[in-house]
Amino acid sequence: MNLFIEESVFLLEDFYTLLERYKEENKDDTITIYLEENIENNANDLLHVKDYRSGYSILNYITLVSQLFKVRFIDTNNYLDTSSFHTILAQSNEDLIILLQSKSTVKNFQTFAQDENIKLLKFNGKTTEPWYIASDKNSAFYVESTAYLAKPHEDKFDYVFSPRYGYLALSDTPIYEGGEGYIYRTYNNMLAKVYKEKHLTYQNYLKLKSMINMEVFNASIIWPNDIIYYRSHFIGYLMDEISDAEVMDDLRDYSFGDYSPRDRVKIALEFLKIIDYLHNRNIVVGDLKFDNILVKNSNELYIIDTGSFQVQDYPCVVYNLEFSEYAYEEDELKKVLRTQESEYFAINKILYEILMLKNPFYNADNIEIDPENERNFTLTLKPPNFTQKPPHHLQMWFSLDTKIRESFYYYFKEKKITYVPELIKSFSIFYDKISKETVHGR
Repeated sequence: MNLFIEESVFLLEDFYTLLERYKEENKDDTITIYLEENIENNANDLLHVKDYRSGYSILNYITLVSQLFKVRFIDTNNYLDTSSFHTILAQSNEDLIILLQSKSTVKNFQTFAQDENIKLLKFNGKTTEPWYIASDKNSAFYVESTAYLAKPHEDKFDYVFSPRYGYLALSDTPIYEGGEGYIYRTYNNMLAKVYKEKHLTYQNYLKLKSMINMEVFNASIIWPNDIIYYRSHFIGYLMDEISDAEVMDDLRDYSFGDYSPRDRVKIALEFLKIIDYLHNRNIVVGDLKFDNILVKNSNELYIIDTGSFQVQDYPCVVYNLEFSEYAYEEDELKKVLRTQESEYFAINKILYEILMLKNPFYNADNIEIDPENERNFTLTLKPPNFTQKPPHHLQMWFSLDTKIRESFYYYFKEKKITYVPELIKSFSIFYDKISKETVHGR
């Protein structure tokens, strides 16, 4: 019997009972347990950030399975590479059982596991059961008719009405124009977003009504405060204004200015925490890009323009091709809900550029990036034999923590996702390591 165990399984309560059962039921057969070769390093990383329960649980299970079974360690590049499994199958006539609990690993192993000799199983507290991944395609709330919402005849407004805040005077001119509308300044540190006619839809109106009643309590997420009207016509919404913060797109233009590499790791980590908060509530940003992220300092980030988010069955109907996995069709944006997985192109691109200060598809021979065509990731996982000092971007790449480098490589090369909770763990460990190196003057 060939059994590969992902380390997250070791953190489940009562998992030892399954090991005992395997041992009892296979007395006359050899059971070979396969583990990721970096599993001990991963456990020590957890201890490094004082996650003692997880770290010691994994280390204790490594010892236990080594005493009960024949154990072999294989390189899966932290569950992103399946090539080692082909070798196991080629050398054995037995099925390969892969026991795992991580959603990201299941998704990344799905194509490989189409082989009938491979079984993806999860532990349900008593025994094991096959993994089942439901379809990601869900229909959005959509109304074709415009009869449900009357639109104002004017296209310029000097005031708006909010049921919560009353009448509000707007600045004479907008302070910003985006794809969906115009941003005006009003009183009490609030901004008014006034939609362009195309986006004055019943769909957006109902979504904003729903958002205003949702319990989103995160100071880093500038949530809609109230819907605004002009002469009883819906025209947009109110949001808080963040002062003394820089747009991340401007920071990118200047290579993040005075922010050190350590600061940029912290910025990336804080960004991930915001995304994690949203994804845990089944909220998808949709139009995730540098323009919608504000940075006050390395500890204080904000995500704005939240009225376009996908919430419940109300879609995000806008996108920016530079930060999208592909070019969406207009009907698809309106009628089909996006998955959290669709957001990972923008997540990885933003993280990569914060750390590396370059586009992930940067090529020293061709610095013109075409978002529609040129998406060739050329970096390698392991450093080649340099005959001279490598260029700065390669020095930066190989200075990244191995797991972070792997997560970028396998996403941009093979679209294999490392999910936000795992990214947070990797970035936390990396930040802690470089912080200690800084303290010790290295």
